[in-house]
Amino acid sequence: MLSAELKEWLEKLLAEKYSEVITIKNAKPVSGGCINEAIKLETNFKTFFLKINSAKTFPGMFEAEAKGLQLLEKAKEIKIPSVILFGEHSDSSFLILEWIEQGKRRKDFLKISGENLQGCISIPISISD
Repeated sequence: MLSAELKEWLEKLLAEKYSEVITIKNAKPVSGGCINEAIKLETNFKTFFLKINSAKTFPGMFEAEAKGLQLLEKAKEIKIPSVILFGEHSDSSFLILEWIEQGKRRKDFLKISGENLQGCISIPISISD
């Protein structure tokens, strides 16, 4: 789960980003992480989605994911969680995203999602992005 050291580090980074005192009030495991720890991070400021993994085992993974999410967000075809922060601390790598509450899933969810993702395929991608 979230170590005291990593919790303190994340509070510091979030405080710097938002120029607010940020306190993590609760860190609840959630599904959606597959190979990562996935956590609903509740703070006094707002709620975030946190992913944690080994920096040594998966170097650069969250940086690549953050870049991919930012490219998908540019397409404006589907709602993509905003990338808040990513980085490493000690032996952990992390990615903090905007928390999006799950809504009621429509019957045609997969069809609509696939069509919307198809619209993202035409995004011009550059290595420098």
